[in-house]
Amino acid sequence: MEPIRKALLAICVLLLLIGIGTEGFMYLEGLSQLDAFYLTVVTLTTVGYGDIAIHTDYGKLFAAGLIISGVGASSQN
Repeated sequence: MEPIRKALLAICVLLLLIGIGTEGFMYLEGLSQLDAFYLTVVTLTTVGYGDIAIHTDYGKLFAAGLIISGVGASSQN
């Protein structure tokens, strides 16, 4: 696969994960769109500031899946 196409695919996958993560945290944790987006970015980058906590069991499972997906997606480059 040519480099530009590979980079575009990686960007699309990242944007898809951010969208799914944001919607998931909004639904599962009742967060605002901005807080859910922020939590998704912090989770995917594995920074883990801890200023927004996940309270529900389903939210924790969702975050674990998001982390695994993000690590898997970033390792494809």
